[in-house]
Amino acid sequence: MAPAVVRSYLSSDDVLREEAQKWMSGILQQKPSLKIGIYGSYYPPAELKRLQSLKNSIRRQAYSLVKLVRDMPDLSEFKDEMDKSIFSINNSNVNLFVLTFSGQKQGAVRELDYVLKNPEHVFKCVVFIETMRKGRSDVRCLSKMLENDLRAVGMRVAEFTRGKDEDLLGLAKGTLLDFLYYYTRNRPEDLSA
Repeated sequence: MAPAVVRSYLSSDDVLREEAQKWMSGILQQKPSLKIGIYGSYYPPAELKRLQSLKNSIRRQAYSLVKLVRDMPDLSEFKDEMDKSIFSINNSNVNLFVLTFSGQKQGAVRELDYVLKNPEHVFKCVVFIETMRKGRSDVRCLSKMLENDLRAVGMRVAEFTRGKDEDLLGLAKGTLLDFLYYYTRNRPEDLSA
């Protein structure tokens, strides 16, 4: 009976805050179950380091199932790296594509092409595009045609400023919380145990 008495002294805002914290805590406990694939350029080597840094930063946020395609085991079923990418896209809850000015984009563009041809995966993909200011306009690191294709299928596209990987991490963290909420509320069976 004592907890009810104590609770009666809490303001309605305090009660709501307490309930919201319990609710959010339940969602955040699912972080280790969310399977996250990260795609982007491995060349030049500085680009691979950026992707690895993003992966490690996400892991520090308690998401433990984060992989680059290169982290996947070499199985005999995989004829090439694209097969590994397709397997990762199919089996991840969230796919984060990172396109930059410096990176060689052929691999990431092939992976995105796979998603465009298999639209059932679009809902679980986000493309992060590096931008920079050139004169009075913003320049994006991908062709207008690819950008239009991504938008045409409803792909989530987010922009981050060139050289500001902390912005990229902030966007990724927010995106992952959105997906975590979605899977916890709507598709809990898709989360790993």
